[in-house]
Amino acid sequence: MSKFRPEYIITMKDIVKEGSAILRKRTQEVKLPMSNEDKDALLYMLQFLKNSQDPSISKKYKLRPGSGLFN
Repeated sequence: MSKFRPEYIITMKDIVKEGSAILRKRTQEVKLPMSNEDKDALLYMLQFLKNSQDPSISKKYKLRPGSGLFN
């Protein structure tokens, strides 16, 4: 079961810190077509990027600015 629900907002507690051992683990391939859970995770990550760039939302949730490409 995914933790991503419509009201869920990714905050800094969800972000893996630099130096964490998990960042050295080999990743698993994403099976295509993507599962709904994978799609949801990507949409929430995109929303985090948008929220981190919005001054009022980033201040409210204490988000560090993220970087990435989005529409």
